[in-house]
Amino acid sequence: LLSGGLLLVFQCPGDFNSFLKKVKAHRGSCLLIPCQFTSVRLVGSSPVGIWKVGSKTGKEVSRNNKSQNLWENLNVYLVGDLKVKNCTTLLYGIQPNHAKKYYFREETITYTFYEFVEITIQDSLDLPVIDTPAQMMEGTLVTLNCSAPAPCADENPSIRWDNLLNGTANQSETTRADGNKAMVSILTFTATFLHNKKTLTCTAQYTVGSVNKTAKRTTTLNVLYAPKKTSASSQAGGVLEGQPATLTCSSEANPAVVQYTWFRGNEETTIDTGPTLTFRQVTISQAGVYYCQARNTHGAETSPPVTLDVLCRYLRSDRRVAWEDNLNVFFKFYCLSQ
Repeated sequence: LLSGGLLLVFQCPGDFNSFLKKVKAHRGSCLLIPCQFTSVRLVGSSPVGIWKVGSKTGKEVSRNNKSQNLWENLNVYLVGDLKVKNCTTLLYGIQPNHAKKYYFREETITYTFYEFVEITIQDSLDLPVIDTPAQMMEGTLVTLNCSAPAPCADENPSIRWDNLLNGTANQSETTRADGNKAMVSILTFTATFLHNKKTLTCTAQYTVGSVNKTAKRTTTLNVLYAPKKTSASSQAGGVLEGQPATLTCSSEANPAVVQYTWFRGNEETTIDTGPTLTFRQVTISQAGVYYCQARNTHGAETSPPVTLDVLCRYLRSDRRVAWEDNLNVFFKFYCLSQ
């Protein structure tokens, strides 16, 4: 700025930089406010960190580790090192009336920073977040992550799975993309077709004071696999010749079976396709052993053989005499279709 030929330069003494613009806490729990700042002024040898409520000129609620006014019932710990411009603050005993905007001031540089941190309070716990692959292939090693907010180290939740699926789970602390701390449990297991459509529940347990509180989330697994348990079946007790007969092929697969193929005996030639093999008027010559094959995009499986029994509808005795003796006449009988 030019004034009477004199160049005046105004420089802002500092910029407040909190990792999080909004922080969320559960009623009665602790709250960690990650915070740092920059300043062209040197911080004094005995820095003083102050939090103000509502505005830059609002009432002080804490001075270093001493709480007052709105925060008078809170335990306040300025855990950051102000000498290196870290103003991270830990609060215990958060209540709904603490849900406001707060501004930080460092006294030795005589500056209250214009940026603020907004605290929000909720009665219910945040649900854990489960990171589940959309699809997993049978036989592969699968990793599922379950994470839950970890507001401060001595109130970190314990995380457990209702089923480890013959795998292992390991828990550790991590930092989410939004800067919030979280506890994460990593479940590792080998996927099998038995896991498909299985539900898994992850539970986060917090201890708030002397009370244990839990939050849980459930996910459903989607395991891809080739056809399993393929079987062919026919009517029990056989079918009368001349009547309709049906063989049925069934199988479990994910994704679903796209093709069923039928074979007879030791023949490799396809006799039909589809989940059923139908004979409109079955004959004695069609009796025998059959099997089916089920196929999807991940493979195929062949069923054990099934026998189609065809019963004579009625017998004829007028074809020829087989033999006779002095007392009896014996006839040889034939099925209608023979």
